[in-house]
Amino acid sequence: MTFLKTILLAVILLVGSGSVFGATITINGADMSTTDGAQSITKSGIGFNGKMKQYQTTKIWFTSGSGYIYNTTSLGSITKITLSYNSGGSPSAVQRFNVGASAMSTYLSMGGTTVSTSTGGTTYDFTGGTGNGFFNISVSSKNLQLVSLVIEYTLPPSCTSLAAPTVTPTAGNAEATLSWDAVTNASSYTLIWNGGSAETVTSPVTKTGLTNGVSYSYSVMAVGDGTTYCATNTAATGNVTPSAPAVGEPTNHATSLTATANSSSQITVTWADATGGQVPDGYLIIASTGTPTEPVDGTAQVDDVLVKNIVQGTQTAVFTGLSASTSYNFAIWPYTNSGASIDYKIGSHPTASATTETPLGVPVATAATGISATGFTANWDAVSGATEYELNVYTKSSGAASDLFISEYIEGSSSNKYIEIFNGTGTSVDLSNYKLQLFANGSSTTSNDITLSGTLANGATVVYQNSSANLTLPNGVNASNNSAVNYNGDDAVALYKISTSAFVDIFGKIGEDPGSLWGTGDYVTAEKTLVRKSSVTGGVTTNPSSGFPTLSTEWDSYSQNTVSNLGSHTFSSSSSNTPISGSPFTVSGSTNKVLTGLSSGTAYYYTVVAKKGGENSVESNEISVTTLIPTFSGTGEWSETARWNTGAVPGTAASVIIDGTATVNSNIEVAGLTINDSKSLSVNAGQQLTVTGTLTNNGTINLLSGPSGTATLTAGTVVDNGTANVSQYLSAARNWYVASPVTAAAAPSGYTYYQRDEAQASWDTQPFTSGKTFIRGKGYIALPDATGSTLTFSGKLNMADTIVALTYSGASSKGFNLIGNPYPSHLTWTKTFVDDATNAALIEPSIYLRTNTGGSEATNSNQLWSTPTYNASSGAVVNSGTNIIPPMQAFWVRAKAAGNLTLDNAKLTRSHESSNPFKARAVDSSKNLRLVLSDSQSNDEILLYFNENASNDFDRFDSPKMMNGTNSTIPDLYTMAGAEQLVINGMSTIPAEIPLNFNANASKVSQFSLSATEIRNFDSETQIILKDKLQNVEYALTSGSQYNFTSDVAENNNRFSLIFRTQGAVTGIIKTIDNSIMVYSNTMGIIVKVNDEKLIGSEVSVYNALGQRITSKQLNASTVQIDNSFIPDVYLVKVNNITKKVVVK
Repeated sequence: MTFLKTILLAVILLVGSGSVFGATITINGADMSTTDGAQSITKSGIGFNGKMKQYQTTKIWFTSGSGYIYNTTSLGSITKITLSYNSGGSPSAVQRFNVGASAMSTYLSMGGTTVSTSTGGTTYDFTGGTGNGFFNISVSSKNLQLVSLVIEYTLPPSCTSLAAPTVTPTAGNAEATLSWDAVTNASSYTLIWNGGSAETVTSPVTKTGLTNGVSYSYSVMAVGDGTTYCATNTAATGNVTPSAPAVGEPTNHATSLTATANSSSQITVTWADATGGQVPDGYLIIASTGTPTEPVDGTAQVDDVLVKNIVQGTQTAVFTGLSASTSYNFAIWPYTNSGASIDYKIGSHPTASATTETPLGVPVATAATGISATGFTANWDAVSGATEYELNVYTKSSGAASDLFISEYIEGSSSNKYIEIFNGTGTSVDLSNYKLQLFANGSSTTSNDITLSGTLANGATVVYQNSSANLTLPNGVNASNNSAVNYNGDDAVALYKISTSAFVDIFGKIGEDPGSLWGTGDYVTAEKTLVRKSSVTGGVTTNPSSGFPTLSTEWDSYSQNTVSNLGSHTFSSSSSNTPISGSPFTVSGSTNKVLTGLSSGTAYYYTVVAKKGGENSVESNEISVTTLIPTFSGTGEWSETARWNTGAVPGTAASVIIDGTATVNSNIEVAGLTINDSKSLSVNAGQQLTVTGTLTNNGTINLLSGPSGTATLTAGTVVDNGTANVSQYLSAARNWYVASPVTAAAAPSGYTYYQRDEAQASWDTQPFTSGKTFIRGKGYIALPDATGSTLTFSGKLNMADTIVALTYSGASSKGFNLIGNPYPSHLTWTKTFVDDATNAALIEPSIYLRTNTGGSEATNSNQLWSTPTYNASSGAVVNSGTNIIPPMQAFWVRAKAAGNLTLDNAKLTRSHESSNPFKARAVDSSKNLRLVLSDSQSNDEILLYFNENASNDFDRFDSPKMMNGTNSTIPDLYTMAGAEQLVINGMSTIPAEIPLNFNANASKVSQFSLSATEIRNFDSETQIILKDKLQNVEYALTSGSQYNFTSDVAENNNRFSLIFRTQGAVTGIIKTIDNSIMVYSNTMGIIVKVNDEKLIGSEVSVYNALGQRITSKQLNASTVQIDNSFIPDVYLVKVNNITKKVVVK
């Protein structure tokens, strides 16, 4: 926005020669008010008017589109107007300049000269002209910002102002004439017509082409010779409105006048327009409960409830706002002209009558029927005359009560103690999520801590009493015994919410003994009944610093043993209605409406309005109805419709109650689930239970397991006041890695247990026996006494974050911790979790799932344990590792430091899985080399890959090797990064040669193969060479290729390496390895195994290091043992032209 910062109309009188005076005039912002509007200023006897205001004391502000200034006293001849612009002003502010012989007393939107602030740079000169003593500047675009406005003019030393002419306006048909008598000494006259430009005219002057009925303004001024006689000081102004000439009255009346009642307040009148020589301009229709009064010529009547003026050609008038059940008479008169010239046709006018209808009766809404969990039928009585009904269905929300609170406290005589709790939250509340707690005699710990039960509807109360209370309560009010209601006026009482671990209301102060009571006067906590004020919308959630500060402000006090208020509570919180989808509903031909798709356990309300045409009845009474909460009763399967009070199996959006013994034989999803006290729900093996909201267990929930699978459970939140039994079937009597999915579970008998001592790398230094309590989130080994055992964890469900204590005893202990999935569902190990800064500082990103590869015959003694590994940071995997951790599965993580690891629900994912599928790597563009070492009975796998974000040193793209160990029959294959043994090795660049380490461990054979099961994304010219330093050969690895070798050495750290070459860099010849025979030695001699049937029948010869043949034998089978007392040495075995080297130790 730009502003007129300054207007300087500088006044400096300059005495000229002769009879002419030259002058300038200055006007400052201080000469006017700060109110934006009309201003009148007089300076040096010269008058100025306009629309402007003072700004910042000395400045003047003109508003775009309405601001202007003009002089009311002639300045003789304006010779020049100079504007100096502020450089900070708008570059496009537009002013319109007009000069003339008479005052221009309004904002001018046309005529004159238009300039922009950018015209002429920083100043603009406008030349007026002799005889033009009046100016007008109007701001037509953007607010104007100026430094100065200087007007230079010449004024005769003396002249006589002429009188204003006396103007007579005459309106005509689309024209107007102005006439006046001559003004003495006037030489001409100036006219400004309807705000336009000034023009010189003579009397009379006629303006044509006007619009009848529109008012036009005029201003006429007499102009003298400019020397002896000045222009008129005051112009003659006025308005004139042209009009068509009056005609005679209409020739004929309208015909066929008819009145029809449309409703109890509306009648429509119709007619046929009059015809004849003089057609009417319009019609006057008057309604009356008596006889309509005839109009009088020359007096037009204004429209009202009972009066209508209708133009020719309409032929309809609608009268509204009439009284119900009332007879009205109507008369119609045609007329011509208007105003004082209006001419009615009087006499023999048509009439008609009609009676408004009886109002629609008020509908009576009746009780809902067909109530289910997701709908009901709204009903109402029929209303006579109604053609349709409008049904309004809505919910109510208070929005004021933040939670349950204590609404009444009675400390009566003897044991007459009562507590009332109120629900004003707007929805039903599960009381099993709350506890009533007593803190006696200033104690900071609970003296009685009682979990509540049942469901409390919105707007309802529940009353608890001391078991010995015996006052007579109001009709219909029942109280339940509660041992927390055992106070004497000096004890604190609290309402505690389990799911949030927080108080929702505190009566008194926990941990303070006030003596005999809190308070003074009538407001005390002993021998009184206290009722919460209706304005209170929530409880005291923070323990007061001292005393009971809200006692007198939030409670009303009554005499001892007053119980008349028990059972209900007045709550003045404002409420609002929220229509359900589709409401209001239009219902025709029926007095009921079936509503579906509603929420279970929710209070709904409905009203009805009867309708007929445009008429609506008064709204009916309000009916409330609460949809059912689907409740299972009796004993049976979830899918049995007869077990549900709704007659239907609940859907996924339902919140349900188990009030019986229910069994789940299929996958189930619900929004909420409550198991009542002493009731149970069993989920059979392999089935999935999903609760998207809150699961409240006040009874028993069983998640079963068997050969077909294990039941799993996911829930948004869990409130477990009962017992959860979660089972895991163990098919074989061998070690199983397990973890508890519940809190406070005792280890059952029938199993031998082990827990890992990370510092000692031992299973024996921290004994764990039956009867001890499993730590949730920690891993254990369970060894069943018998095959086909079922391990059951009994405790309480908990879906909250779990903190696991990790130990780290230094590099020598490796830092491997056995932790466990703490949930009865699958857990996904995610990149988001391991890359979190806190977690990344505490653990390596990989997880290790130890498993026995012996299948159903697996035992602890066969040593067929392998280690599937998954690196969540890179997505790399070996040995069929996975990021999906089954329920009750223990797994390994490697700690970098001791600390608490939080298994965070926000970063880890709980889910159901029918299997544990390998999740594909996030980065698929890496160069991958996957190698598998096999002894024909078991395998070990490593992965090398190259990624620009990794480094060749040990980092998060690497996974340390969890060694199978020297006692394992599974060999170990690994690479190194510094001192770290790696099973997954992520590197940024391809080194020339990578040592490949191999431990045979306790493998019972000495024949091995090394296969490349995956070679991906390497350049086509890259060759990957396996170098066997013992055999002095290089073997080109291709995808699926296999290199066979023998070894009876436990560790082969220097035998193999990998070489990466481009074809142009190959300088030697890669030897082709003939795998048609394998040769190795054992205690029985030298073993020759033939892989090519064509060699059977050939002769095999054995030579010593000197090349002397020691023995020979015919190959009459695929495997031949050559028995001889071979001394330790290197021997050559030759079959046809194939030669192999073997070492005998």
